[in-house]
Amino acid sequence: MPRFATILLLLLAATAAATVGAQAPRTDDYGGLASYPVPAVRGGPAEFRYCVVYAKRAWRVGGMVAEGKISLGQAKRWAGERLGKNAAMVEIADYDQLERGGFKTHHQMAAARFIRCANALKLNPQMQHGGNAEHCFRMIGALDIVARARAEGRPEEQARQELRTHRPDIKDETVESVVKLAFSGKTINEGSGVIEDAFSECFSRAGGR
Repeated sequence: MPRFATILLLLLAATAAATVGAQAPRTDDYGGLASYPVPAVRGGPAEFRYCVVYAKRAWRVGGMVAEGKISLGQAKRWAGERLGKNAAMVEIADYDQLERGGFKTHHQMAAARFIRCANALKLNPQMQHGGNAEHCFRMIGALDIVARARAEGRPEEQARQELRTHRPDIKDETVESVVKLAFSGKTINEGSGVIEDAFSECFSRAGGR
């Protein structure tokens, strides 16, 4: 199995676990919305974070599909292997919709997942929040490319080159700031929240919270 595929499996497993905490044994809802307790009144910061993680998981996979690193068939198979039965059905349905063109991009798919979660966990999403979420997932895509490259063991220069390959129009100063951020602290497969933090900051600036 290619190294990036192995890393993806680790990331999927870690993300699934992050959405349910220390849940054992794995249930049919493992990694899905139903595994998270619905707030009695209204969701707060913990629920918002959960929704970012829930949306990010499929978004990251969609990004790797867009980059040609994996296929949607692989993504569906891994969802079936790593998630609970019910959670996998939802995840695979999202990939099916992306494949059919119901979602134009993986950013749009992630935004739909974020809003789905926000509704389920009583975060009271407003009409503009779907567009804000899609914008923010698109904006942090470059950061995820570099963060994944680092998690796969590539040094800064290789990660920098990979970013330029996938984003040829990106400005030099943006490349440097993204690489610096992605290579600070833990790697994403060690539990770094750099992607979640970047999304949250973007969403807040967009008037989403």
